[in-house]
Amino acid sequence: MPASVRDILLVIKTKEDAQRTLGAISNAMRKASAQADIASSRARAAALRAQASQARINGATVAQVHALNQAAKAQDEHTRSIERAQKRVGTFHQSLERIGSLAQTTGLVMVGLGAATLYGLKQATDVAVAWDKQVRLTYTQVDKRLKPSLLELSSIGLRVAKDVAVPFEEIQTALFDVFSSTEATMPQAEKLLRSFSKAAVAGNTDITTASRATIGIMNAFKVPFKDVNKILDIQFQLVQEGVGTYEEWAQRIGLVTPSAVRAGQSIETMAAALATSTRMGISAARSATAVSRAFDAMSNPKVEAKLTKIGVAVRDAKGNFRPLVDVITDWRKALEKLPTRDRIKSILDTLKGAGSTIEARRFLQGVLLTKGGLELFQDQIKEFATDKGAFQRAYDEMSKSVSAKTQLLNNAWMTLKLTLGNALLPTFSRFIDVLQRAVSWFNSLPKSTQETIARVALFAAGLLIVGGILTAIIGSLVAFAAAIAMAGTATLPVIGAILGVGAAIAIVVAAFTALIAGIVTAYQRSQNFRDMLAAIWAAFVALGGIVRDFATGLWSNFSTYILPALQNLWKVIEEDVIPAVRDFFTWWTANIAPMIKEAARQVNENLKQTFLTRQ
Repeated sequence: MPASVRDILLVIKTKEDAQRTLGAISNAMRKASAQADIASSRARAAALRAQASQARINGATVAQVHALNQAAKAQDEHTRSIERAQKRVGTFHQSLERIGSLAQTTGLVMVGLGAATLYGLKQATDVAVAWDKQVRLTYTQVDKRLKPSLLELSSIGLRVAKDVAVPFEEIQTALFDVFSSTEATMPQAEKLLRSFSKAAVAGNTDITTASRATIGIMNAFKVPFKDVNKILDIQFQLVQEGVGTYEEWAQRIGLVTPSAVRAGQSIETMAAALATSTRMGISAARSATAVSRAFDAMSNPKVEAKLTKIGVAVRDAKGNFRPLVDVITDWRKALEKLPTRDRIKSILDTLKGAGSTIEARRFLQGVLLTKGGLELFQDQIKEFATDKGAFQRAYDEMSKSVSAKTQLLNNAWMTLKLTLGNALLPTFSRFIDVLQRAVSWFNSLPKSTQETIARVALFAAGLLIVGGILTAIIGSLVAFAAAIAMAGTATLPVIGAILGVGAAIAIVVAAFTALIAGIVTAYQRSQNFRDMLAAIWAAFVALGGIVRDFATGLWSNFSTYILPALQNLWKVIEEDVIPAVRDFFTWWTANIAPMIKEAARQVNENLKQTFLTRQ
């Protein structure tokens, strides 16, 4: 909440506390005054009855005694009337307090709602401005032959945000990467963005990591856009078969891709090699380095020549690189013909001169010499060739989580704010234009006129401050006077003080009147002063027109844009959030509640046995 709103609420709260205190004082004074009057009336009634008894003893006439008794009864009635009046005044005072409290609470609620609305409108405008900026930045990367509109680019992101539980603020950044790194058309860009978003949800990572890793693989292996899900499927197979998270592999796989392409290997072979390396105990980070260096070594002409000498063909009859698993299988057969002690030396001699052989050997020696290493690599090749659907399975599972449903709700909320902000942007833009014109108008005025306006503004500010202070003082004194009037005769001793305060008020009012008279005189005698006031009045009239246009435009935009967005938000709540909550409570009732009940029963049974044992 803005500081100014908090200050207003603090002032209202302080005023409410002061009024409550003043009311309590007034109530106490009124009760004391009434009790004093009641005691006095009862004392007079008792005195009259005593006087009647004495008169009877002294031989007074019946009429005289009756008159004294009637006077005593009159005092009793007066006492009862005072009590009834006190009760009525008390009831009236309570009613006023309730009305005042209700009014103050209503005022606080209205101020709070107004402040919250303004704050929400500001947030909506901020979201719209940020989104518009990112959309325009994405537009700079679009091939101009496509000629899309900003609205089309924005709609792509909004459609994906509605369906896929990826953070709203990451979507346009990923779309920027798509257009900056590919030659995709608008439909292809939306398909890529949707797939990358699902990969981010399935892999529990950000969309930028998922998109850049996948785009790098697709560009390196020249994979068409329509096969993006196949690439993602291989990535998630790697997560399933290897040791490492999707985020770890997404950050590392780009190091391996160029080497695999140079060695003429397929994506499946690359992924199988990485999975095999991690299963042999090498971390995902080190495996990426080891496999990439192994690919580099196998594509090195020196290594190719040495392997050819020992009967291992690196290329096929057409001159293309053979699959790495086939080359390693033949190489292992050649090594098995050597004594065990000479096999490592043979590998070192073969890789000598290829560069970075230490890292390459981490993978190659494990597959060539470790028991079951080659068989593991072969099994991984088969897995990646036959087992499909890992990406979709991972997404289906993660998209059902409460976190994903919460993110979809947040996306719907952000879309609502964006819609509201977009509705406000034209009016906001016009308001900025008006302010710019006003500033330009002021800057173009003669210096003497600018100085005059500045002095008048300073004078007006001081006048507002003084007027506010006077209003507060007068209001407080009026409230205190009302309390005094409510208190009754018990406050007569303070009347003199009130008169003194009244004199002070008279002096202040006189000074205020003199100030107004000075303004009137300046208006009558100074043409410049009148022209300045006329210019200020014209500015306020123009501002009134702006406010009217703003209100009209706001209502029109609300009816056109915001109501459909609210309906979409409710649709998300009804279709996704409410079923999720219902499923949770169903699961709780079916699974957790019986367990708790059984645990409580067992605890009670154990306690019962304990008590019986100790008796």
